[in-house]
Amino acid sequence: MENVQSDFQVLDSFVSEFVIKNANNEKGKMEINITSKVGFSIVKIFEKDNEYLGQIKLLNDYSITNKEKNIEITNIHIVMDGIFLGKKSLTRKEFEEKLKLKGAEELSNYTRSYIHSVTGLSGVQSINVPIIDFNIFFKNAKYEEKESDNK
Repeated sequence: MENVQSDFQVLDSFVSEFVIKNANNEKGKMEINITSKVGFSIVKIFEKDNEYLGQIKLLNDYSITNKEKNIEITNIHIVMDGIFLGKKSLTRKEFEEKLKLKGAEELSNYTRSYIHSVTGLSGVQSINVPIIDFNIFFKNAKYEEKESDNK
């Protein structure tokens, strides 16, 4: 089985920040608009023996409005962290790319599930946030490369 293991794996993930604000008590099914802001960062990368360990953060801010009445229903702020393992068969650059594309996608799926569950339990309709195409997101992203001391 060892030969079929992926060279990139999730070790852990957790919600480090979560805030939900229900602006009113609109009940029942309704058409909604979801606007969002997404942020991503590689927190740190360690090299150890024959592997890399990397931590990333995915930030999502959502504003949900009633489409028909144009009334804000809910605001959600969530930050999800993930710890990933990469084999040394990858270069550091390849590992960073996997953190960005595969890692962000994985955390986004966890975030979507978390939001769906929590909104359903908080008295508003369960919210299904859209899937993000991180290939397009990073292609269009405006960000600064920062020098890191954890190389």
